[in-house]
Amino acid sequence: MKRTAKYFGLILSLCVPFLAIGQDLKQYERVTQLSSNVEQAIKGKEKKWSLKKSEPIGRSSTQLWRSGGQELELRIFVYGSEEEASRMLIGHGSFAVASSEELKGFGGDEARFIDYPHFSWVGVRRGTMLVEVHGPGKDLALSKRFARHALQEIEKN
Repeated sequence: MKRTAKYFGLILSLCVPFLAIGQDLKQYERVTQLSSNVEQAIKGKEKKWSLKKSEPIGRSSTQLWRSGGQELELRIFVYGSEEEASRMLIGHGSFAVASSEELKGFGGDEARFIDYPHFSWVGVRRGTMLVEVHGPGKDLALSKRFARHALQEIEKN
């Protein structure tokens, strides 16, 4: 009986990492698909903007957009829980020069923003998903617009 329990314990301990890898793979597939959907939506709505780089990494995706001399970065994250995503929204919205404020009436489960002379930032959480937009300074409306495009795609899923 002891021997069977040891073997069962050994087999279980060897399988647990594969369960974690399976979860990460699901989140990677989810963020990759969502990133592709957001990319297509933005290309359809923002004709002056072109995608310069799109890179999925693990549970996140980064897109770099350009129009003329302006650049904008859109990031999508998938977290394990709503609580983790909420903590990350607040943590990501803290910079050495500015801290985020609540963005009321924007949509999603919660949203925050920074409007600073050198950059704008919008973060919005919907469930376990988090979208961040780092845009040019003095153009919070642009960052909000791109965040809203991503939020609309998240809400479709």
